[in-house]
Amino acid sequence: MLNYLVKHHGGKAEAFLKRVGERHQRLGFGNFATNKQKLHRWRKGTKPDREAQLALAHLLNVPRRDVLELGWPAWLERAVPDVLLAPHRATPTALKARKAGETVERRRFMITPRPAAWPPPSPPAPVPAAGSATASPPSKKNAW
Repeated sequence: MLNYLVKHHGGKAEAFLKRVGERHQRLGFGNFATNKQKLHRWRKGTKPDREAQLALAHLLNVPRRDVLELGWPAWLERAVPDVLLAPHRATPTALKARKAGETVERRRFMITPRPAAWPPPSPPAPVPAAGSATASPPSKKNAW
């Protein structure tokens, strides 16, 4: 998840950490080291200090409350779009899940826009061949 956030907000480790460092200073936490080893340690499980997490959350638009309540690294999910967190297998629809008595988790369903022509239009009625017994002459009243 951290890899996605780095790619999405800076592309490279140094650029991402520089942006976090700018937020760190702007929030009044002081200087922030921007070497890529710091990010490597975070990926391997080292928990960033509280000020670094708050600066990172500020950059990612995650509320401070979520950082404090959820803890590292759980709050990072709040910065990732729901579509990326969805499982890679098919899930039952919400209606089927409710009927089956299962709990419905909002993050498991992707909402897509309705197609423009839904339901699809019915096919046009067949036009009788010219000169057949069922064909009627065009009406002059309704002609264009």
